[in-house]
Amino acid sequence: MLKIYTISSNQETKEAERWLYAHKVKFIEVDLLKELVSTEEILRIVSLTEHGVEEIVETETRAYTRLNLNFKDLKLEDFMELLEENATLLKVPLMLDEKQLQIGFDEDKMQRFLEKPSKKVTDLEQQEMHTG
Repeated sequence: MLKIYTISSNQETKEAERWLYAHKVKFIEVDLLKELVSTEEILRIVSLTEHGVEEIVETETRAYTRLNLNFKDLKLEDFMELLEENATLLKVPLMLDEKQLQIGFDEDKMQRFLEKPSKKVTDLEQQEMHTG
């Protein structure tokens, strides 16, 4: 099932949720201001990125500017501590299922979370396959 990490006041979060509801996509929401993300979940998220932790960090926040982070020297446990105190460091919405991650709201890329209809072979198609 799709999981979406949000900050409720974030505009992109609201757009993503509206899109998911409109397309009847079931999801579990985790509000980062109310719940902590586990180390295991961060590792799972990072494993779905192309460029690691830097890809999921929001660099346009006061928290990021204030902390003056250097990811090359940052240990995972230090990053987790920073997230506990500064949930706004994560880009939102972060949406992931078993195989893929979507960072931010992009309507075109959101299509990947729609269930793909199973291909049913009609009687006519079966006849055509057997005859030739």
